[in-house]
Amino acid sequence: MEKIKLLLLLFRNCISKYAEFKGRSSRIEYLSFLLVSSLIMIIINAAFKDDNDNWTYIFMYLGFLIFILTPSISLTVRRLHDLGKSGKEAIIFFIPIIGWILALCILTKKGEECKNQWGEIPEDDLKTIQVGKNKFSVSEILNPIFESKTENNSNNKSPEELFLMGIGYQSNENYTEAIKYYRLSAEQGNAESQTRLGVLYIQGCGVEQNYYEAAKWFRLSAEQGNAESQAGLGAMYGEGKGVEQNDNEAAKWFKLSAEQGYGIAQAMLGARYVEGKGVEQNYNEAAKWFKLAAEQGLADGQDGLARIYMYGLGVEQNYNEAAKWTKLAAEQGSEEGQFRLGCMYFKGEGVEQNYNEAAKWFKLVAEKGHSDAQYFLGFLYYGGIGVEKDLNEAVKWFKLAAEQGLSNAQFELGRMYFQGEGVGQNHNEATKWFKLAAEQNLDKAQLALGFLYKEEQNYKEATKWFKLAAEQGNEDAVRELNDLGL
Repeated sequence: MEKIKLLLLLFRNCISKYAEFKGRSSRIEYLSFLLVSSLIMIIINAAFKDDNDNWTYIFMYLGFLIFILTPSISLTVRRLHDLGKSGKEAIIFFIPIIGWILALCILTKKGEECKNQWGEIPEDDLKTIQVGKNKFSVSEILNPIFESKTENNSNNKSPEELFLMGIGYQSNENYTEAIKYYRLSAEQGNAESQTRLGVLYIQGCGVEQNYYEAAKWFRLSAEQGNAESQAGLGAMYGEGKGVEQNDNEAAKWFKLSAEQGYGIAQAMLGARYVEGKGVEQNYNEAAKWFKLAAEQGLADGQDGLARIYMYGLGVEQNYNEAAKWTKLAAEQGSEEGQFRLGCMYFKGEGVEQNYNEAAKWFKLVAEKGHSDAQYFLGFLYYGGIGVEKDLNEAVKWFKLAAEQGLSNAQFELGRMYFQGEGVGQNHNEATKWFKLAAEQNLDKAQLALGFLYKEEQNYKEATKWFKLAAEQGNEDAVRELNDLGL
């Protein structure tokens, strides 16, 4: 009886997102919905099909199909999102027989192992359920799909079955068991299991973090043509983790993955064509790969394409296109996209000039620790541009940026300490921040530091800093040197 209650609770969880077409759904959520729906269909058939009243059977059968129609479609869309695909592709699954087979083949694949434009990696909402005095986990219902009652016959299972068993354990956050079954499957050559092993070795989940092992499994899978592993191996060559750093190898594997349509690899390959790392610099190729990734909804691709249009690299300069792709990337949380969008609203490039919007985007990314955005936000608060003038807020944001080493912020903070704006006047603090900025070769900070030393009649230090500023063409510093007779 308790098992029946558990099934009902599981089904209720499956349909709780009745018409939710946004976000992502895991393979476990899809399989659980499929299992419970199938069981209910079997019950309806057993209970009513042989009944003399065919209308009752038809009513019950069609009624249930109508009831699960919307949640089935919404779940399919979210499952496609998890795979990095548009929900529009669900239309092919409505083709009789062929579409149903395609649905099973595609929707039971593993989702992307990273955040994508539709959200974070999905976690199963239903981990454990209390029924009476007993507590059950989702895996107790789903594991019959993945494994038999005993583990003694695991050697008799196919690599695909072992992989599914690993998925079952991983979905329940039992990484030790997941690793065990992935390894058994991977050792028999299953590319998806090899990929999963590589990812878990990088993350250190269920095993000690080991980049060498990650690279080993990625390579085995990549050589079988697995696009995700090819991208993973490319990233490891690019960073020199688990393998000797090699830009040519990185570009090679990114390209193999990108040619299969893997968006992350397309964005990475685009970046390499911009920088000329492992490939000959080619802005046309960069634009091509960024666009392919951007059209899949990847923020990195959108951000890269925005830069291409912004600076006219391989394409005609187009601020409107730059703004379009920047906004898409920014709305997905890209820090560079959010900062660039703030700049575009501030300057009126590709969008109508709007200081309020500029302040909004600067603040959003400044709160994440972006030093340039913190500096610009401090500037806006200092001048009351797009926000109410607030010197205390200006000091706060200048200081956050200054502490990250941004020379312009260090200069502005030093100036505010010198003038006592938004903070108590303190020449020692002013000297400290001016010096930090001056040591980064900021000429206006060198000039300011020269003035401070001149006031203290320390002409040796004053001359030193005036000379450094003058060497950069600072005319005020040249005049000061002339006044000192130099």
